[in-house]
Amino acid sequence: MTTRVLATAALGALLGGCGVPETGIPPPHDTFYFPVGLAPHPDGRYLYVSNAGFDRRYNAGTIQVFDTFTRRVLPEATVETGLFAGELVVARFGQVALSIDEPTEAAVTGGQGSFSLTLRNDGQSPAREVGVFLRLPGTVTASACPAAPLDGPTAAARGAEIRYRVARLDPGAVTTLCGAFDCSATDCVDGDVRLQPVLTLAGQPYVARDETAGSAPVRALLTTREDDRLTWFDVDASRGDAAGHLDCSAGDTPATRCDDSHRIASLTGISTNPGIGPSPYGFAVDRTGFYLTHVKRGELSRWRFTDTPGSGPLPEGACRLTLTRGASAVARHPLLGWAYVSDRSGELVSTVATLDPLDRGQSGRLSAEQCRLEERSPLVVDADPGQGRTRGLAFSADGTLLYVATGSDAALHVYDTSIAANGRPRQTLLGAIPLGFGPNVVRVAGVRRGEVRAGDLLDGGSVAAAVDARGEGLVYVTAFDADALLVVDPRLMAVVARIPTGIGPHDVAFMPDVDGRLFAWVSNFRDHSLTLVDIDPDSPRRFTAVAQLR
Repeated sequence: MTTRVLATAALGALLGGCGVPETGIPPPHDTFYFPVGLAPHPDGRYLYVSNAGFDRRYNAGTIQVFDTFTRRVLPEATVETGLFAGELVVARFGQVALSIDEPTEAAVTGGQGSFSLTLRNDGQSPAREVGVFLRLPGTVTASACPAAPLDGPTAAARGAEIRYRVARLDPGAVTTLCGAFDCSATDCVDGDVRLQPVLTLAGQPYVARDETAGSAPVRALLTTREDDRLTWFDVDASRGDAAGHLDCSAGDTPATRCDDSHRIASLTGISTNPGIGPSPYGFAVDRTGFYLTHVKRGELSRWRFTDTPGSGPLPEGACRLTLTRGASAVARHPLLGWAYVSDRSGELVSTVATLDPLDRGQSGRLSAEQCRLEERSPLVVDADPGQGRTRGLAFSADGTLLYVATGSDAALHVYDTSIAANGRPRQTLLGAIPLGFGPNVVRVAGVRRGEVRAGDLLDGGSVAAAVDARGEGLVYVTAFDADALLVVDPRLMAVVARIPTGIGPHDVAFMPDVDGRLFAWVSNFRDHSLTLVDIDPDSPRRFTAVAQLR
């Protein structure tokens, strides 16, 4: 069998999974083994590596912590996961920060009182099932704000008590709570009555976060296709090479394997067939949630982060859609929020809009599913339905350009995805840049000169700031079958560097070193290694592989 056929077979296995039964041997904690996903800590230094365990030699995969300053794996911090790991995300997913604006008072005239309160979420995570309770000095007579929208808060009154329910309050969102009451029977005095609203979140008393306690927690998300699971981890970089750096156990003592409370098997927001679906693989994440692809069933699902008292933001499945042509990699349009999904074996890139909410109706009630996904006109990458083979894809920071790697013509297709006057993306092909054999994953480093990054993104911390400052918006594509990392300058519409890597390069992550110089890390699936590439614009070694690590 030729090298090319072997490499292609390995890539297919990476996406689909196959092998012989497990032997029961635990995986190594101190070496890479079929590394797939890469993700930096938002504060730098640590790189997280998911290992797929593709050949089933071991009975689990792993997530390892790699110290980029000392260039070594931290074995005590390694956590065992399911086999056939997909993509990996590490970020600050935000917190809910609820408040009711002052003054919280009701005006009383002639025994008739009224009030209007403003509820806001100044945090970085959406608040679900927010409740506000008020006890008034008289009987409630009205509870709706004038010209209240259909999707506004709902209210339930009983005697002198009123309870408001807000199904969802996004980061930065505000909503108004209004009411009226009759206190003439109690001989209340004209003037202002002080109100004491009580806030609840998901049915529990809401406790405001301590602003002095630091920023939002860092969490990791990982897909594993062997067991059809989405796993979440708490990340505590202060532990360094110690158990608990990655924590996916419910007990006080961190475990080396994740428990069921951290391994999500269903989309809890779905009323029928809530199972997570076969072979979850790719992420496209924003502040409020993420899209997830499912390779075997060709499905896309949408998830939200729900702030859970005592646990912080946790993922909850909201809605799903089976795509016409399958699903593999996914990217999110930074301006529209649409999902763009490659189909891996065909000629299309599906475009999917999220409709939220689905149907609140005249009663103001949510439907069983919390959103609806709807396909829009796809991108046709190749006129031949059997030749497209769309692979990785990524957007420019401002959302005006989409980069799609294809296997049929071994090129990077560049599309204009800026927003036209009708509110739709233009989706016009600007050109196809020849790449050579086997393009795979696409990543964009920072912003182009003069470019402004779109909002609604994750908190990328100091790492994201460094990449934006020094990455120049260059596009990096792994060539799985050619054992190389390709660098594309979108301003020149050309490949400006071809850098040798290990065998079967898959993912790319960008990080500054201890001196602030920018590097790219590449996971090499077939020879169980990482390649370190100097990409700093001021370096004499720019676009050179400087180390191979195992």
